[in-house]
Amino acid sequence: MEESVFKALGLSVTLLAGYCFFLTSAYRRFRAEHLRPDRFAFHVLGVSVFLYAVGVLVASILVRHGAYEFARIVAEYTHLQAPVMCALILAPILGTLDSLYVAHRMRHNTMVAPLAWRHPFARMRMAAIARFIQDSDDAGIRLHWRALIYRKPLMLTLKSGKVYVGQPVEAMRDPSVRAHSIKIIPLYSGYRDEKTHKVELPTKYRDITSAIELREKEHEPANPADPLARDLADLRTKDGDSIEIDIQDMGIVILWSEIQSLTMYDDNIYKAFQAIGPPPSKETPIVPYDADVVR
Repeated sequence: MEESVFKALGLSVTLLAGYCFFLTSAYRRFRAEHLRPDRFAFHVLGVSVFLYAVGVLVASILVRHGAYEFARIVAEYTHLQAPVMCALILAPILGTLDSLYVAHRMRHNTMVAPLAWRHPFARMRMAAIARFIQDSDDAGIRLHWRALIYRKPLMLTLKSGKVYVGQPVEAMRDPSVRAHSIKIIPLYSGYRDEKTHKVELPTKYRDITSAIELREKEHEPANPADPLARDLADLRTKDGDSIEIDIQDMGIVILWSEIQSLTMYDDNIYKAFQAIGPPPSKETPIVPYDADVVR
């Protein structure tokens, strides 16, 4: 009975080693976590088996070089076999090496290149996010990422017919988790015409944002993703007065489930479409009924 318990403990620790690998390698975790639970478990099991096999090899080498006494002491006090302990130690090491490999591979990426190696964890995590999105087939997340990186506005058409144009402001920290909403700083808003489906943007938020003067910051906030973070600015009124506002309060949160279409917005492209008139009507003319013609 006691031997069975120790074997079960060794199996659990081996599975834990596989999970530790995914925790250490952000890119592998992003790739695995968006899968179904059964497939994620299969990935963890596969890595665990690989780590155990490597642990057997490492343990045999250590024993061959005179570390038998060390392996015996470990087994006596932890009730774990040497291969299991080796697998548990190797998991974070191999995960870190994999993260370094991804960071090296993505070193020329627009978001990874500016990050200095004196912040290795931030660089490795950004490289993992960039590579995951680069390999993703999700057009929505790829477009959102492009808008964030190049600071371009998005045009969102809602199911209600309402249209918003705005700059996305939320950082992408875990692309493997599908967000339920998107936050933008609005530039325009309007609607789609019911007949022509052309976008009309009568409300211009830029008339307000042009009157906002950003304050100089001595240093960047410690955690920009904090929902309680503040970004103070001064709003000039028509009377010439200056009012203190918080830029974070101007954001609009829109549920992804309410978005019907999503595209990058460009003023020149929008004006070109507006210059084109509505297509001619293709409705068949109604011919009045004439009884004499029928006869």
